[in-house]
Amino acid sequence: MSQPLDNPAPRTAPLPAVLQSVKHDTRGLLAKRLHTLFQSADDALFEMADRAASDVDQSLYFDSMRIVRLQRASIQQKCIDQYSRSWSGVMNREASKAKSGPQAVNTDASDELTSEEREIAAATAKISAVVAERHRSAITQLNERLEVVCEHDLAPELNPLGPQRLNQNFLAALAPLDVHLKVLLTLLELFERYVAEDLGEVYDRANRVLIDAGVLPDMTHAGTDSNPDQYRSLPIEETRIAERHVAIATTSAETVSSDFAQLQGLLRGARDTGSLVAPSFDTNSQPGNEEESNSFESTSELLHALGQIQRRSNEEPLDLEQPEAAIVFRTLVTSSSQETNDAIDLTQLLFDRILDDTHLATPMKSLIARMQIPVLKVAIMDQSLFSNASHPVRQLLNELSEAGIGWNHASELKRDETYNRIKSIVLRVMDGFAEDLTLFSNLIAELRHFVTKEKQKRNQVEQRVCQTAAGKAKTREAQKTVQTLINQRCQGLQLPTETGRFITEAWSKVLVYLFITQGTDSEPWNEAIETLDDLLWATAPFTNERDIDRREALLPHLLTQLEAGITVANLADSQDLLISLRTTIDDLHEADQQLLDHKTDGQSTSRSEVTTIEQPAVVLLPESDVPKGEVDTLADSPFIERIIQLRGGEWLELRDNSGAVLRCKLATIVQPGNLYVFVNRKGMKVCERSRNALALALQGDELKLIDESEVFDRALQLVLADLQRSEERQAS
Repeated sequence: MSQPLDNPAPRTAPLPAVLQSVKHDTRGLLAKRLHTLFQSADDALFEMADRAASDVDQSLYFDSMRIVRLQRASIQQKCIDQYSRSWSGVMNREASKAKSGPQAVNTDASDELTSEEREIAAATAKISAVVAERHRSAITQLNERLEVVCEHDLAPELNPLGPQRLNQNFLAALAPLDVHLKVLLTLLELFERYVAEDLGEVYDRANRVLIDAGVLPDMTHAGTDSNPDQYRSLPIEETRIAERHVAIATTSAETVSSDFAQLQGLLRGARDTGSLVAPSFDTNSQPGNEEESNSFESTSELLHALGQIQRRSNEEPLDLEQPEAAIVFRTLVTSSSQETNDAIDLTQLLFDRILDDTHLATPMKSLIARMQIPVLKVAIMDQSLFSNASHPVRQLLNELSEAGIGWNHASELKRDETYNRIKSIVLRVMDGFAEDLTLFSNLIAELRHFVTKEKQKRNQVEQRVCQTAAGKAKTREAQKTVQTLINQRCQGLQLPTETGRFITEAWSKVLVYLFITQGTDSEPWNEAIETLDDLLWATAPFTNERDIDRREALLPHLLTQLEAGITVANLADSQDLLISLRTTIDDLHEADQQLLDHKTDGQSTSRSEVTTIEQPAVVLLPESDVPKGEVDTLADSPFIERIIQLRGGEWLELRDNSGAVLRCKLATIVQPGNLYVFVNRKGMKVCERSRNALALALQGDELKLIDESEVFDRALQLVLADLQRSEERQAS
C-alpha cells in the first residue's frame, strides 16, 4: 500500500477564532461518521468471509476482521488527528501558492505505481470525484469563505474539508494496518458510503459557522462548473481517473437523453406493430375503468392531478396479503407531450414487472404498489430515473425490497421493526412527496442507518447460531466416531456388567471430549484409546498365571489413567462408576487367582463371583440427533452442483416439514457433513438440511433460489428485453 501524504504542521499564523469554531464543530461530525464506518466494518468483513470461495480466503477475512476490530479506535483517532493538523496549513500562504502553481505532469509516473497502488488510487479518485460533484456548490462556497478569512488564495487540496484532504487523512490512518488489498478496498468503500457520501451536513455546518460570523453571508450557489485543476495535487494515476469521473459527470445529461431516446424508439416500435400488448398502449375507451383518462397540456397540471390521486390512494387500507394491481396509468392521465406519455408507459411496464415478480415478498409488493403514483410523478419530471443507477428513487425501491427480503407472512409483521420502518417510509412518501426529490435521498440515508443497526443485531444472533451449529456438528461427529470405535473393539467380548456400564456412561464421554478438544491425532486421544484397550483386556477372563500377574502389575497404572480421564473431562458424577469398576476388577482378579489355584490342586470350580455378559452395542448418537432431512435417495448431479454453489448469505424459499413455504437465509455450511443451516430475517435458526436433501428439494420444486438483484433494475432489464424482442420480431 502506498504511503499517503502526512499532514505537516508548518510554522504559520495562528488559526483565527472563526476557523477554530469551524474546525471544532466539523470535527465532531466527522468523528461520528467514522464511528459508524467501523461499526459496519465487522458486518462487511463477516459477509465477505461467509461468501469466501476457499478456507484460505475465509481465514484471511476473519483475521482481518480481528485486526481491524483491535485497531479501529487508533485508526479513528489518527484520522481525526490528521484532520485537526490539516487546519494548520490553511493560513500558510506560501504552501497554497506552491500547491496552486503550475506543475509539470510526468506522464510516465503512473507506470511507477504498483498494481495495488493503482487500485487504491482508483478508489480514492472515485471518492474525490463523487464528493466534488455531489457537493460542488457547498465546497466552492466553503473554499471562497476560507480564502476571505485567510486573505489569500487557497488551493482546493489544502481545504481541510475538501475530498482530497479527507481521503489523504483516511489513507494515512490506514497505513499501519497490515491487511490484504481486498480489505483495504472494502474499508475505502465503507469510507465512501458512511463518510464521503454523507458530507452534506458537514459542509452545511462549516458554511453556517462562517455565515454567522459575517463571512460572505449573501453569496449564492456558485461554482456550478467543476474545476479540473482541483485534482492536480493527486498522483498521476489518481488525477487521470478523477478527470475521467468529471468528464462522465459533465456528459451525464447527454447519456440520459440518449438512453431514454433508445427506450422511446423501442416503445414506438411496440406500438406500431402491436407486438407488445399492454393496456397503456391503447388510449381509447377501456371498459371496466371507473375513471376516464384526462389529457393535460402542461406538466405542472399533470403533476397536480397525480398529486390528488396520490392523496386519495393513500386513504385506502393497506392489504399485506393481497397487493394492489399495477395501475393502468393511461386510464387516469395522458399528456399532449409524447415524451411524457413515453415516461408514463415505461413506468407502467416497470410496475407490471415489479408486482408480478415472484422473488419479491408479498408484503413488500403491497408496500411498493402503494408508491406507484409518486414514482410516476418522478418519471415524468426526471427521465434519468430509467438510466441513472444511482437515482434516489431507484435506490430507495431497491433498498426497501432488500430490507424486506426475508418476510414470509403478513401475520408475522405486526411487531416487526423493519416492517414498521419501511411502512413509515412509504407513508412519508405518500404524504410528503410533491416535487422535491431530496425527500428520497433523506429517506435512503435514514433507511441505511436503520438497516445497518438491525444488521449488527442480527449478525450477533447469526454468529451464535453458526457457533452452536458448528459445535453440535463436531459433537455428532465425535459421538459417531467414538460409538463406532467402542463397538468394533467390544464386539463379541464377554465383559463384566460394570465394565460395560463404565465404558458406555463414562469412558465414551472422555473419548468424545478428547475428540472435540484435542483431535484424533493428539497424544491424549491415543492414550485414551490405549487405556480403553487395557481396560477391555484387564476385565477379560484369564486362565494362566502369566496373564494374571501381568494384570496385577497393570492395575495401578490403569486405574490412574481412568481417574485422570474422568477428571480431565470434568465427569465428577462418574466417580461412583469408577469405584464400582475398581471393585469389580478386584473381585475378578481374586476369582481368577482362586480358579487358577484350584486348577493347580486338581479341583473343579468356576468364576461365579463375577458375572460376565456379551457387551451390547453402545449407542451414543440416537436417530433423534441425526440432522433432519437426511434421506437415502441421491439427487441428480446437476441439482447437487447447484447446491454446492450456494454461499452464506443467500436467500431461498423452502418448504418446511409441515409443508409451509419458508423464506430463509443460508447462515453457514457446517463441516463435517455438509450441513446447511438456515436463519430467518431476525438471525434465528429455522432449519438445517443436508446437501443431498436440499438438492432433492430443488429437484422436486420444493426449493426456490431467490434472485437478490435490485428489484427496480431487475424489472427494467426485463422491460428492455421485452421491447428488444419486439423489435427483433418486427425486423424479421
